[in-house]
Amino acid sequence: MSENNEILLTVKGLSTHFYTEQGKAKAVQQVGFSIKKGKTFALVGESGCGKSVTAYSILRLIQKPGKIVAGKILLYPKDKPVIDIISLGKKSQTLYKVR
Repeated sequence: MSENNEILLTVKGLSTHFYTEQGKAKAVQQVGFSIKKGKTFALVGESGCGKSVTAYSILRLIQKPGKIVAGKILLYPKDKPVIDIISLGKKSQTLYKVR
């Protein structure tokens, strides 16, 4: 099996910011990782380090005043073309199925 066939999800350079009256909060900065098919993946870190914001970003569930400002989130479904999650519209059927 080639390396690409083993990958389920790839996150590259993901950055999510929140824009408030107090200024910009950089909740996630340049996060990157890959998750292999059939493997367990754990994202660990201190409280407030961006674990939940990363997960919400992957699922495109960030609400205003938050915004994904950079990066790629690629899903490699079995026997289907690669899905670029960030490029999907908020009401996309594909995004709904991914979730």
